[in-house]
Amino acid sequence: MTAPEISHMTYQQYRAARRLVHECCNYDCGNCLLLDNGEECVCP
Repeated sequence: MTAPEISHMTYQQYRAARRLVHECCNYDCGNCLLLDNGEECVCP
C-alpha cells in the first residue's frame, strides 16, 4: 500500500486561501459576533 500523492495549490488558489485565513472568522455583515450587542462594533 502506497501513500496518496500530495496535491499542490496553484498561486491563485494560494492567494485565495490566504485571503480567507486573514479575514476575521467572527465578523459578519459589519458586526462582531464575539461582541454581539446588536450594534456595529470593531472586532477585537
